[in-house]
Amino acid sequence: MVLVEDALALVNEKEIAIRTACCDFDLAMNRMRHTLQLPIAQQGWLSAFADRISFLNKQHRYAVKNDMQALSTRLRQIHRQPNTTSGALSLEHRVQAMASAVGEAKVLMKEVEGLYDARVRQKTLGAADRVRLCRAMPRLRLDLQQAVDSNSSIGSKLTDWKICFRILTSESYMSRFLATLQSYKVSKVIAEEKAAPIFERIIELQEARDAIIFESAALGISHEASWLERGDRGIRDREVRRELRKYDDLLQKAKLQQAAQAEALKQAEDLANLAFSPASLPGPDGVDLPFDRLREAYSQYQQVQTACDTLENVSAYHLAKQMSNSPLGYRHSHSDPPRERRGSARCFARNFRDRVGSGLIVAEFDVEYVSVARICC
Repeated sequence: MVLVEDALALVNEKEIAIRTACCDFDLAMNRMRHTLQLPIAQQGWLSAFADRISFLNKQHRYAVKNDMQALSTRLRQIHRQPNTTSGALSLEHRVQAMASAVGEAKVLMKEVEGLYDARVRQKTLGAADRVRLCRAMPRLRLDLQQAVDSNSSIGSKLTDWKICFRILTSESYMSRFLATLQSYKVSKVIAEEKAAPIFERIIELQEARDAIIFESAALGISHEASWLERGDRGIRDREVRRELRKYDDLLQKAKLQQAAQAEALKQAEDLANLAFSPASLPGPDGVDLPFDRLREAYSQYQQVQTACDTLENVSAYHLAKQMSNSPLGYRHSHSDPPRERRGSARCFARNFRDRVGSGLIVAEFDVEYVSVARICC
């Protein structure tokens, strides 16, 4: 026999376990309501949610539109060249010219080394010149390798960001992009359609949870009333175990609901993302482009342009100066004969003059032949 007080204590423990199992759902419900800013009354959930989400989504789309238009305008004004349909194409052509120039620089370096070796074999270089060139050649090779690495980095960056550049620098691409953005509008009707089944599921789960708590409480009141009437006679062990199994069944049912509750509440909280949708749009190649990446594209475009400027302009002066003063005989002379063998120093000087220009300092040069500058960045 089990004393009445002990039996009721066991019942009370079971009731507490059931309420504890249901408590997590209440806490998650409050968090969900706070995230979505829903009223306490469930009847007002759908309307309040739809009004707020449609307003926030409108703000989001306007912000994206303004950002993209501002970036596009700035990029076209700063970098777009006259009579071109796309600034990005201009940049692509420039990078292609840089790649071609670096390839020519490799060939030029081999020619320089060949001429140097030939002059050494012919013993036409003085000791001082040989020492100076021995010290200069490693630097030339190092600078050439740095130019090759820089060109590779520029090419990789252009490949990674080319689509973003084209969208921002092309009015037609940008117009289509913004038109697509407008088609993703989340109206009040759309918000209600997405939220209604999720809210209904949450309410159903809450009602099922409440039914478990009510049934547990009703069992507790019933047992307390009936068992207290027995006084000191006590309760049979078999009866106590049988009644406690009812609470165990309710507890098991409450635990089985937890997975469905968590899933439904997670879906509800994810509805908040509708306010900031879309976060990306398909690009010309069909691949989604996040807006944050497009915002970053402007700075990436500037970095590519700056890298090209550095690779071109900084190296040209030093190359012209060094090659003009080179003891290999590269100084241009107007008295050079019109036809000479390609392997001679004077012929190389003529090639240098034709590609870059004459004089100790080159102020203007053809980008196509900027390869000459690569060996002396």
